[in-house]
Amino acid sequence: MAFFMETIREHIEQALAEIPNYEDKTYLLAVSGGVDSMVLMHLYNSLGLKFKVAHCNFNLRGTDSVKDEMLVRDEAIKFGVDFYFESFDLENYKKKHNCSTQMAARDLRYNWFHNLVKEHKFHYIVTAHHLNDNIETLLLNLTRGTGIKGITGMELLSKNILRPMLLVSKRSILKYSAINSVSFRNDVSNTSNDYSRNKIRNLVIPVLEDLNPGLDQTMANNIANLNVVNEVYQTAIEKELSNGIIASKGELYFMEIPKLKKLINPKNTLFEWLYRFGFNYSVVSQLYA
Repeated sequence: MAFFMETIREHIEQALAEIPNYEDKTYLLAVSGGVDSMVLMHLYNSLGLKFKVAHCNFNLRGTDSVKDEMLVRDEAIKFGVDFYFESFDLENYKKKHNCSTQMAARDLRYNWFHNLVKEHKFHYIVTAHHLNDNIETLLLNLTRGTGIKGITGMELLSKNILRPMLLVSKRSILKYSAINSVSFRNDVSNTSNDYSRNKIRNLVIPVLEDLNPGLDQTMANNIANLNVVNEVYQTAIEKELSNGIIASKGELYFMEIPKLKKLINPKNTLFEWLYRFGFNYSVVSQLYA
């Protein structure tokens, strides 16, 4: 058991080591009340890091949402850290912005987090995304169409959003929770297959695990290898684009199409540049046609 505990801590410390003087930083932990984020809070406390807790209520699950809030609040009090809470009118936001439940929740959540960062001078927003979340993201991107970047998974650090548990499997999180008696609440919506990610998690991944019981570690290795390939590939793309193909003026960008067409693979180069602005491959193919 002791070896297992050290392994989990080592994964977190290895991730945090990417940040200079990480021990001196202040962190805003996004804690839902589920096992992933509750274990994250427990780990941050055990490592003696300076953090505070933020919890969102999207008013989708009635009294269950209230119980989530109470649990997170109680744990924050137990650890002696500040607790921030916000209640959102998700349905109204969806109607106003014509977006899905998941997209609306993400927008509301991160807008609030960034406001807290500005107000309280946090260095990083910390989420509990883990290895299995990363595998799901990779598979989702593959089904929707993507370039190499889309199959490298989530980044450890994206601007000021930190994901220190990306190397930790769900199995390890559950084991850590059991050993350390970490309280958490289950979100029954995770068992519903109404969302694409849940279909990947509940229907696709179990089949893949039947083929390979060590799927999580295999996919972790694949993601690491693909990240190395992506670094080489992106360096080559940037080198091509730096040759007078892209010009900018303020927030406007201009592309020299004749120069682009002289490249070995102009469509892929165009996609890799436009992907950062949210364009998918099918849209780029239509633009290039």
